Amino acid sequence: MMNCKDIQKIGQFPTRRFRNFLAVISTLGILIIISASGLPGCSKNSAEPPPDTPQDQFRMGVIGYLPDYRLSAVSSSIATQMTHMIYFSIEPNADGTLDLSRYDIGARTTLSYFRRDNPDLKLIIGVGGWGRSANFAAMALSETNRRFFVSKLLTFCRSYYFNGVDLDWEFPANTGEQNAYTSLIAQLGDSCHANDMTLSAALNPSQTLDQAAYGYLDRVHIMSYDHSGRHATYDQAVSDVGIFISRGISPEKLYLGIPFYGRKIQDFSQTLGYDEIVTRYHPAENIDEVDGYYFNNTGMVRQKSEYALAMGLGGVMVWEIGQDADGDASLLRSIHQEATGDTLAKIF
Repeated sequence: MMNCKDIQKIGQFPTRRFRNFLAVISTLGILIIISASGLPGCSKNSAEPPPDTPQDQFRMGVIGYLPDYRLSAVSSSIATQMTHMIYFSIEPNADGTLDLSRYDIGARTTLSYFRRDNPDLKLIIGVGGWGRSANFAAMALSETNRRFFVSKLLTFCRSYYFNGVDLDWEFPANTGEQNAYTSLIAQLGDSCHANDMTLSAALNPSQTLDQAAYGYLDRVHIMSYDHSGRHATYDQAVSDVGIFISRGISPEKLYLGIPFYGRKIQDFSQTLGYDEIVTRYHPAENIDEVDGYYFNNTGMVRQKSEYALAMGLGGVMVWEIGQDADGDASLLRSIHQEATGDTLAKIF
């Protein structure tokens, strides 16, 4: 009977070589299943989060946001198609404490399934966001509250084994708040890095940070969507990336945002999830407009992923994975195929 040490020896093969081996024998009709879940000496629970290093099979990072209100809509089986997943979100209180009302036992349990299905997945906690940023200013403008917030947030991440923090303050309203955001990023960045965690920020192309702040960020997530008209075209993506590169940010820190939803061309307030678009309209693969909605189809997300690779970007990020469709229509599946160079999957 095999034990945990035997499985660990198998795991010493280089990941890519081992995957290639499995691919070859699969073509011969041989199915090999290795499961360590029931072997003596093996634990199903990871005591520490995995380090923030690229998974061997990925040529670039693939980051997916998962909001609390989509937890039940997503299967943890898609964890293998991402390098990072950001749980959206917790909020700062004005006094520096954390609003954890959206991080309950149900959320903790669901997130544990994602790490179970992909032990290399980096789990990031999202802080703030649209409609969830009201207390950033009061917290960040106070040195005392800001330091207390950093301390509480780091304790939270260590307690629940998160690999890092993603900030999304929408938006600092004046120079004082902008300076406070820089101070927050600097203090939180130092604390995250001292604890082997990463710090990222989601930024609209029109939103700028002080140059010093970028040095504390490991990743910048470009929200390349919600533009007027056709809200997330390829040309707009190229332009948005160019804006951040012109600010002196190294390409490997940049992650191109891809929307998993459509927006009305003539009515900006109207949106529809990509999964709903597929279910309701059954668009052909080459169609990216239906009933006035513009959306990114599988061909477009492939094109954007190829661009990210060609430009040497860190990768792509998705808002948000709970709006994806299943099967061949899946946008995340298309991105994963480009990110891993899985040309066999494209054919079949």
